[in-house]
Amino acid sequence: MYSRSILTVLGAVSAVLVTSAFSFHVRAPFSPGGDSAAQMMAVANVVQTVDMNLNGLNRKVHSRMPASEKVEILKETLSTIAEVRKQSALQTVDKEVYLDYATESLEHVAQDPHFSVEKCPEYKARVMNDFEPYAEKMPSHPALKRSYQIIEGICS
Repeated sequence: MYSRSILTVLGAVSAVLVTSAFSFHVRAPFSPGGDSAAQMMAVANVVQTVDMNLNGLNRKVHSRMPASEKVEILKETLSTIAEVRKQSALQTVDKEVYLDYATESLEHVAQDPHFSVEKCPEYKARVMNDFEPYAEKMPSHPALKRSYQIIEGICS
């Protein structure tokens, strides 16, 4: 008596589960627009823009000015870079890693509310420990080398 109604309910539930498991959702393919040459230029432009900003920062922090002004310039540059990256599309993995290394290795200096020149060895060590713990004297990655030089410029 109950077995027939239970079997009917179980059959209906299994039919619904089977049909929902095999339903295919059609998505539109990813198309960022434009041709691939324009996309490659946009990728190159983001990396070039970040490099240009950080190279300019590197020159500024090696000039004669107080360390507090250098940290303010660092904060402004990092916020500009964050806006550029926010407005651009995702890059290839190697470009994203490069951009992350270039900016995240400097954020701990910019975010320190009690920045002091006496903490400079800690700032340099943090770049080494967080990103290249097996490097001997200086980082080997180009973005990390520049970050290390920027920290040296801020601390000088």
